Amino acid sequence: MYDSLVYGHKDLVKWGPFIKADLSDKKSLYNVFNKYSIKAVMHFSAFTFVGESVENPCKYYGNNVSKYS
Repeated sequence: MYDSLVYGHKDLVKWGPFIKADLSDKKSLYNVFNKYSIKAVMHFSAFTFVGESVENPCKYYGNNVSKYS
């Protein structure tokens, strides 16, 4: 599990190692891909709070759409 814990909860990680880092941290991603034999990636890091997305749409656009392009 790779998570920045901005909205995540480490105690919910039940299997495998946990790496606390942000997906925009290219150096950390590089290190993880070199350390582990990764067969697949599932991306569930979208921000999903509707009220906050209306109040701060740039934050949501940046994280959910453009930050990792």
